[in-house]
Amino acid sequence: MDREKLDEQKTVDYGSSIELAKRCVGDRHFDAAIQHVRRAISLDPGRPEAFNLLGALMEIQGIASKPRRITGRPFHLILPTSLP
Repeated sequence: MDREKLDEQKTVDYGSSIELAKRCVGDRHFDAAIQHVRRAISLDPGRPEAFNLLGALMEIQGIASKPRRITGRPFHLILPTSLP
């Protein structure tokens, strides 16, 4: 998928949302990237790539200790199987 050709208005699936988020990261538009990752999570919450990307973006933004701000709930409530 060519990230440069993605159109924000036509991005309606998980893969396109992730690719658009990655393009935003490359352009250093982190807030927009977070919004696209949140869209991907809403479209398919069972896929871990979006959560990994969201965590990296939160770390870049310095909000890694505040997951509720982005997702509305702690990560351990979203993916309880990922914890020991």
